[in-house]
Amino acid sequence: MTLTPEPRRPLYAEINGPAKTLEWAEKALDRPILAKTQLRTWNLSTIWRLETADGPVWLKQVPPFFAHESAVLRWIGPPLVPKVLAAEAGKMLLADVPGHDLYGAGLEQIMETVGAAGGPDLQRRVAANPLAGGLLALHDLHPVELSTRLRYALDTARRRLGSHGVGIELTGVDGDGMVRVRIPGGCGIDTVREVVEAAFADAAPDTAGVVFDRAPTAPPLLQIGVRPQARPAS
Repeated sequence: MTLTPEPRRPLYAEINGPAKTLEWAEKALDRPILAKTQLRTWNLSTIWRLETADGPVWLKQVPPFFAHESAVLRWIGPPLVPKVLAAEAGKMLLADVPGHDLYGAGLEQIMETVGAAGGPDLQRRVAANPLAGGLLALHDLHPVELSTRLRYALDTARRRLGSHGVGIELTGVDGDGMVRVRIPGGCGIDTVREVVEAAFADAAPDTAGVVFDRAPTAPPLLQIGVRPQARPAS
């Protein structure tokens, strides 16, 4: 993750962001926190499970554009939604609601059934569909590892670009979930960006986007010639 300010980066994704979020929770909660487990973090929220002597409490933080969530939850009220124990500037503490975690449970059951019927090969065939694969990736159920899908996206982009795809390199994924790709300079750079972004969006929708780094320009070549022979003195 880069240390330079990024206006689109949520506060909880900044350096020391999680520590500040937990510090607020410890001050706002009326009981000691015995254990802290971060369950999910993405561009729309971060969710923590906080263990206390009286049972679990849920800590959630959202970006500024969704900071009204706690007010909406209070307006609706239990038993339809969890009770809001405390809230401030997009951060909220929520009472635990007994039950089963059904987030992605239906998809998980479907993939288990597919695996039992046809094994990993059939699961990968299902995930090869862009719509199905995207949904599985967002629920952390994609049968193909992210690193493999990123390499596939890079190969797809190179194949679509032909000669313009020469020199494109995948350099990694940064702390913000952005895929970093190095591209050479030259004509058609806008087309290269569009094709690369589309390939990575299809193969890895669970990443935050693509950041392009320009490949360093090679030093100019020096022409080496043969020194003309000196004329004999007349």
